[in-house]
Amino acid sequence: MKEFGAREPEQPQKAKVEQSTRVLPGFTAPTIEMTQSFPAVKPDREKTEQTRPFSPVTQPKREIEQTRSFSVVGSPGDREERTPTPMAPSPAGESEHTRSFAPISEKAPTEADEDDVKVVRSLKDVKTKPPGRPKEPPIRIIVETIPEETDPKNKGEEPTELLRKTHKRLSGLLVRRVFLAADALLGMLLLLYSTRDWGFLPFLNSHGATISLLLLAVAMVPAFPVLWQGVKDLFRLRVSLYTLGTVCTAVCLAYSLSGADTVYAPLVTLQLFFLLQAIVNDNAAHFYTSKSVAAFRSPMGVCNAPQLLENTDSLRRNPGDVEDFMAKLSRSSLPEDLLCVYSSILLLLLPVLSYFLSKEGGLPYLQVWLLMLLGTVPYGAMLSFSKPFRILAKRLLRYGGALCGWHGARIFGGKHTIILRDGDLFPRKGIASNGMKIYHSYDAAKVISYALAALELTDSPLIGLFEELLREHYGKHSRVEDRRFYEQGGVGMEIGSDIVLVGNLGFMRSMGIHMPVGTRVRHAVYVSVNGELAGIFAIRYKANASTRTGLHDVLANRNFSIVLATRDFVITPELIAAKYTLPTDTMVFPDYSERLRLSATNPEQAMEQGALIAEDTFGAYAVTAAAGRTLGSTSLVLVALSLCAGIFGLLFCIVLIAWNSVAVASPMHIAAFQILWAAVTSFAGFVLLRF
Repeated sequence: MKEFGAREPEQPQKAKVEQSTRVLPGFTAPTIEMTQSFPAVKPDREKTEQTRPFSPVTQPKREIEQTRSFSVVGSPGDREERTPTPMAPSPAGESEHTRSFAPISEKAPTEADEDDVKVVRSLKDVKTKPPGRPKEPPIRIIVETIPEETDPKNKGEEPTELLRKTHKRLSGLLVRRVFLAADALLGMLLLLYSTRDWGFLPFLNSHGATISLLLLAVAMVPAFPVLWQGVKDLFRLRVSLYTLGTVCTAVCLAYSLSGADTVYAPLVTLQLFFLLQAIVNDNAAHFYTSKSVAAFRSPMGVCNAPQLLENTDSLRRNPGDVEDFMAKLSRSSLPEDLLCVYSSILLLLLPVLSYFLSKEGGLPYLQVWLLMLLGTVPYGAMLSFSKPFRILAKRLLRYGGALCGWHGARIFGGKHTIILRDGDLFPRKGIASNGMKIYHSYDAAKVISYALAALELTDSPLIGLFEELLREHYGKHSRVEDRRFYEQGGVGMEIGSDIVLVGNLGFMRSMGIHMPVGTRVRHAVYVSVNGELAGIFAIRYKANASTRTGLHDVLANRNFSIVLATRDFVITPELIAAKYTLPTDTMVFPDYSERLRLSATNPEQAMEQGALIAEDTFGAYAVTAAAGRTLGSTSLVLVALSLCAGIFGLLFCIVLIAWNSVAVASPMHIAAFQILWAAVTSFAGFVLLRF
């Protein structure tokens, strides 16, 4: 292959570049998009050139994008990857920009026009009439969509369906919470009255225990979701704190009906209120998350790609998978699993332990068991995950992000390297042409075509911009016969008899291309033909407010590092620093071949999607990734505090019962103990979520 450029590079560097660039995936020439769900294949030039092309029609150019997609019909066993037929050269007297395909009729074929219909398995089967023959009816292609088989067990609910269900359920839960809160408040006031020995209400002095029992019976109505969840968890052999709350309610009713003097009913009502609040938080978190997902049109997924970089996990944006997101949204979290293990141990241990303690201390068995349940079940434990998830889901709703519950928190936990691609830094709508200049009497359409060919090889985000320029100058696409990718950030190509170099200013200097005075434009794409400058295309980049916010958040977080994987020759750390006014010295800017590898989309790569975000919002990208890590760390800290409270309460009850000091473990003291620990965990969660 010929050497591209005017200056011969050093031999060791050449060998290194060729070895690192020829194995890069994703550098095939663009093909006509297929509507079937099979991966595109690299066109076979020899077979394509032998295929008879479509005959041109005089349809406007705008209809090309609507008629260029086809599907392959046939049985699943006959489905194969096919190579699309290229567009034929325009005949004399007809400009390139007016050529298009005949529109596809969506009308079903009838018996009268049966001869006009051809069911094809490949675009090669479509025959066109030779020039000069009478006009034939247009060929209609039957499009058949074969849905992919999915496992109904792994399929989650639709976002709109989940949004409707959670909204309806949340409305009822909020009403229940109000009534249960009022009931718990009355019970605690009654407990405080009996503890202080106040006498201004004589009726309460004689009937306080009965009223407390009635309040507990009334509280069971709004607390029905808690009791039902506890029963379901028991039958599913997944014992939770809801199960312990249900058992505690039953033991308290039995103990109160036995004619006991000590009133524990207000404590049970307060416990049911905290458990109901956990259910409310869980439904609210799913409501905010499904509301965000339902609002996305073309969501992007924040994925973990551990195989891209060695010894580190990396995050990058990919096209989002809503079905996978919804299937993993309701998975159980690690804090909930830890609480289930703790609850299972208590469910088996407390009845046996209470029996021996009651025999040792001479106390009623139900009283000891109830006392142990009230002291060892931390009231705020079930809020360890549901409350932070609700707060973060509501916060992400404003930024256009949705976190996939604990699955997303697990993926985003720890330190990660964020891979930034072109669209993350400068969305397509913020890139525009800022003028061009052609040198040495070269044809403008030809130079634009050469530049577009190089951009297509690298799948650059500037392809659309140069396609518009090519249409404006009535140019044709060029076919690349050979190419090379340079580490300095450029492409060398052999097009016909011309040796073409395309890249930025630094690349042209490294290749020894003579730059006339006044041609050194920083933000521009340069084109060199046969060793001399042929054209300069200035590009204007507009800073994005969401990207600026996201970059500041990522750079301020020590758990995230940034690697720039840009395909655009112009985007460099200097451009980012100039447009977003922030330091870029900590950003890693690898060689061009490495950037191409990191930014390539390989369907075989094993990636885990942890969140969905709105399109072209890097701010949501950074905020959602940071929220996932915050959710994981906060939940683990809160559940650790809750478990410490439960274990300390267990030891406290055992010691008091063994020493015959049950009076110290009065209902008021237990209530103060539980409320204090709930306040500590709530304050810790506020601090962790805030800072």
